[in-house]
Amino acid sequence: HPGPPDNAPGGMPNPADLGLPLPEALRRVEESYMRTALERSRHNQKRAAELLGLTYHQFRGLFRRLNPRP
Repeated sequence: HPGPPDNAPGGMPNPADLGLPLPEALRRVEESYMRTALERSRHNQKRAAELLGLTYHQFRGLFRRLNPRP
């Protein structure tokens, strides 16, 4: 079945046009949401978790997964 039109509400591009594998596209969306929540919460991780509808521990897991230490 056809995907959403190019002018679909929400400003989200058609995923088929991105040329990214789904895991990479999801990682980028998660990273963008996390970064925005951290900015809006002035880098308060507990508040950022609340903004995302996550527990603090879920947020910390997401943060660690997206920001691995060397």
